[in-house]
Amino acid sequence: MAVTDKEGNFIVGSKNSTLVMDSISKNKDSSLDDGAFMFIRTKKMLVSKYYCLNDDWILYSIVSYNSLLTATSLVNKIIVIIGLFMVCIAFWVENHTANEIVEPIYAMLNTIHKVSEEDYSVLVNIASNDETQILADNINIMVSKIDNLVNINLRDEIRYKDAQLIALQAQINPHFLYNMLECICCLSELGKKDEVRKVTIAFSRMMKSIITGEKTTTLYEELEFCKEVADLYKVLIDGELEISIDDGLNVNEVFVPRLMIQPLVENAFIHGIKPLGEKGIVLVSVSEDCDTLVITISDNGVGMSQDMVKSINRYLENPDSKDVDNIGFGMKNVIDRISIFYGHKAKMTVLSSINWGTTVEVVVPYE
Repeated sequence: MAVTDKEGNFIVGSKNSTLVMDSISKNKDSSLDDGAFMFIRTKKMLVSKYYCLNDDWILYSIVSYNSLLTATSLVNKIIVIIGLFMVCIAFWVENHTANEIVEPIYAMLNTIHKVSEEDYSVLVNIASNDETQILADNINIMVSKIDNLVNINLRDEIRYKDAQLIALQAQINPHFLYNMLECICCLSELGKKDEVRKVTIAFSRMMKSIITGEKTTTLYEELEFCKEVADLYKVLIDGELEISIDDGLNVNEVFVPRLMIQPLVENAFIHGIKPLGEKGIVLVSVSEDCDTLVITISDNGVGMSQDMVKSINRYLENPDSKDVDNIGFGMKNVIDRISIFYGHKAKMTVLSSINWGTTVEVVVPYE
């Protein structure tokens, strides 16, 4: 910095100011009112001129170019640091605000997704004082109401299915009674008193088992009942019953609907072996396959027509179908009870051909 009078005479200044003023005097053509760069001893300097109030003195400001660059670099660094700091603050504020909005929404979406998968035990757990809390509370109320309605409908459906099973089981009992009485009547007409006595005793014992009212029974009891039925029909029909059970299967611990196998065995004797006119065999095979129970009833009787087989298979695919003209009462009853008891978890197939016998396979969950 240097001070001169209006004629340019040096008055006062910092160190080396006289050298600077000599350079300025040599560049009189340069306008220093707005500042100008000039080289003083090979150094680039910014020189500015300011007039004092009385216009008698002139103040010269002299700053090296390198000093300006240093100051500018520092300012730039400060600006960058402040800018980064503001970006971090903005990012934190944005993230915090977004989390307060997005996280409750994700929690509600997760709850709704689980409810759509029939999991009604989940609730939205969020703590806020805005509209999301109101929405979460209403979702929880909705889920609770759905859970109550589902439980009510489930109980009603179970009661309805139980009533259907009881009704169908009640239907099969008179059907079995009719067949047994017809058998006893035929024996009486043939004058076979001893056979009539044996059949009547066995029949009374079987009826005692039937009228228990239980919807399920063990697989062992069901197969034993089939053996007793076969013994009764042996009196009139020249046929035999063979039962094959998988060695690894505990028939005392497996429960099935009561009278699920017996009507199919009875059908095999009456509609398969009896019209054959010669000795026939009914084979019942029970095995386990991938957590399922496979029950197969086969006979070498007269078989069924393809129209009848198609009608049975159509009814198996759609139990609500009215196409039941070619389906026997016992077969239809078993299909209906299996469908009610197991739902879509059960599968039943029928294969038959004239003079080649019939095979019925029932696949149910191993419970």
